[in-house]
Amino acid sequence: MAQSFDPRHKNKRSHKMPPVRLTDEERLGVEWLASRLSSADTADYTLSDAIRVALGMAIREEARKAEAAGEPVPDAVRRLLG
Repeated sequence: MAQSFDPRHKNKRSHKMPPVRLTDEERLGVEWLASRLSSADTADYTLSDAIRVALGMAIREEARKAEAAGEPVPDAVRRLLG
């Protein structure tokens, strides 16, 4: 995963996103992902860490699809994904 989506990125993050309301099932899904990531890395992932990792994966996949379709991918997104 690109450094900018790493759970424990060394640079201070300066922007907050609005709160996200989840169903019980969605919350369980995020908790499950955090648990899986924690087990895989033998580190303690928070719910925010899990969401950040999932967001990075989704952006990477959409950028791949856009490139394959010949659609533009903003330079900022390219830099973000490394």
